[in-house]
Amino acid sequence: MNDKYWVKVKSAELLNVIKSCAGIWAEAVTEENLLSPRSEVKVSAGFVVRSDVPITLKSIQIDYQLKDSTLNSISVKGEMISVERMISIPENAEYSQPYWLAGRKS
Repeated sequence: MNDKYWVKVKSAELLNVIKSCAGIWAEAVTEENLLSPRSEVKVSAGFVVRSDVPITLKSIQIDYQLKDSTLNSISVKGEMISVERMISIPENAEYSQPYWLAGRKS
C-alpha cells in the first residue's frame, strides 16, 4: 500500500482488533468537556486486561502531557491499572470542530 492515509487507518483498526482479542480495555477521561489554549486539565486513564495472558503496560501516551508516562506495570486479570496525568494545552493548539467548519474558507 503506497497510500499513507490508508496504511495509518488500517493499522489503527488492526491494533483495535488485537486489543479486543487480547481482552484489553483502556479509557482516558477528564472532568472538563471544554478546554482552550494555555489551559491545564487532569486526565484519568484506566487499563484492564480480561484474559489470563500477562501483559506489561509500558507507558500511557496522552497528547500534551506534562510528565513522563513510563509505567512498566504488569497486568493482573480483572484488576485496573489507573494513572492520572496533567496535560497543558499549548497556545498554538488547533481548535477541534466539526469537519464541515474546518474546511477552506471562500
